[in-house]
Amino acid sequence: GAYKFKSIKRYTELANKFWLSGIVFGFLTGLYKTHQIQIRRQTAARGLKSQGESEKSNARTELKSLDREQHSVNKQLLQDGLDMLIPSSSLEYINLDDGIVGLVGTVTSIMGAQSQWEKVNKK
Repeated sequence: GAYKFKSIKRYTELANKFWLSGIVFGFLTGLYKTHQIQIRRQTAARGLKSQGESEKSNARTELKSLDREQHSVNKQLLQDGLDMLIPSSSLEYINLDDGIVGLVGTVTSIMGAQSQWEKVNKK
């Protein structure tokens, strides 16, 4: 109550639009990363067909690495997809019950906390 904004509704709407645009750009980045991983996967798969055992071993290692990377990208895409629902609902682009929005927020928060936990506690 220290300061009353004259057009708080406008500021909230603008904040939600910027939030949504940030999430959408993050989602598009995830799609681009998926495309890049697929290209790298095709290259590694060609390495499996080579004659040398060293090339095959390198290709198997690369494919395992790409699987881990794709898993991480998929998780982020899911999180971004769910996160888009929150500002979209506030902006009334979609009609969701407040309970659903709260549940989505809780799920994505837990997903984010798990990702941070994994980064901090890497072995």
